[in-house]
Amino acid sequence: MKKHIHEFKLFIAGALVGALVGFIYWKWIGCHNNDCSITATPASSMIYFSVIGGLFFGMFSKEPTHLNQ
Repeated sequence: MKKHIHEFKLFIAGALVGALVGFIYWKWIGCHNNDCSITATPASSMIYFSVIGGLFFGMFSKEPTHLNQ
């Protein structure tokens, strides 16, 4: 388990940062009249931004990830 956490630490950090940014975006900027599907609720905003954050931070991974080991 520790090996997987160490291997995917940038993805995990990006997802956590993205979730925080998603909550802040929903709180301060997001649409509160439920017209926007992504930022209408804090959960959907946090999930969307955590996926984006994980993918963005994962671009900076130096070693290739091997999922089939």
